[in-house]
Amino acid sequence: MRMTAWGPEYIRRKIVAETVNILIILFLVLPVLAAVFGSLQTERALLQDYLNPWPKEIIFDNYRWWLTGSVEGTVYEKSTFLLDAGSAVRLFRGSFLNSIVVSVAVTVLTLLFASAAAYAATRVPVRWPRYLMIINLVSRMVPVFVLMIPLFVVLRQWGLLNSRTGIILTETGFYLPFAVIILASYFQSLPHELEDAARVDGCDRLGALFHIILPLSTPGLMACGAIIFIFSWHDLFIPLIISPKSETMTLPIIMASLVRSYSVPYASIMAVCIITLIPTFALSLLLQKYVVQGLTAGALKG
Repeated sequence: MRMTAWGPEYIRRKIVAETVNILIILFLVLPVLAAVFGSLQTERALLQDYLNPWPKEIIFDNYRWWLTGSVEGTVYEKSTFLLDAGSAVRLFRGSFLNSIVVSVAVTVLTLLFASAAAYAATRVPVRWPRYLMIINLVSRMVPVFVLMIPLFVVLRQWGLLNSRTGIILTETGFYLPFAVIILASYFQSLPHELEDAARVDGCDRLGALFHIILPLSTPGLMACGAIIFIFSWHDLFIPLIISPKSETMTLPIIMASLVRSYSVPYASIMAVCIITLIPTFALSLLLQKYVVQGLTAGALKG
């Protein structure tokens, strides 16, 4: 007996599915909301009534501290911060600039190399690109921390420790297999006839890649670029191992360094977390459709 539309069985399954969706959304959103509410309170107010997340008095001193280094004329207690105003502002601005440079460079380099590798894997009629995809899949299964010690030794020999260049090259190498899988799936869905027609007109493979494949793959490239940018922006482990100095540290390292053994400025850390989330949150909203397409393309690759 088939289940009719809007029948009792259909409504019951619909309710279960929507309930599960709501629970998943709450599981993902509630920590962010807790951070937002906590960042709008003083440290004392947050610790006195930590079971009630809603702030009794909304203040923006935590954000003002990191952005301007000043909380004059407010009720905030400067003693709750672990850094002086000047150091906090310089540290935040420098790490924000480092995060932008590293994330943009990693995204551009990853898309450049991944496009060429994905094109070879899907368009070149030889066997070795198939083995390339297998190697890509295997490399994604290797934990990052397993490679940190040999990578640290290599970067030290090349003089790339404590530099943004070292972070960029390392993150590009780790994110490249993921980007190749996504773009290869997208390139595979494109018709071969357009490329064949361009080659008949005298266009070589490199020209077909830049003039035919990449323009048609703009949604896939945007999706892959957004995903790689978000990964790089929030990466903590690689920058922490390779470049922990204040001159080259990124925003995740700033947040991690604020946690001390005997004191944790919760409200200040929550404010930094929210500021750090703003660029990737805006990027996700702008490219939401393309990000979903990119994740689906990578998941459907057989």
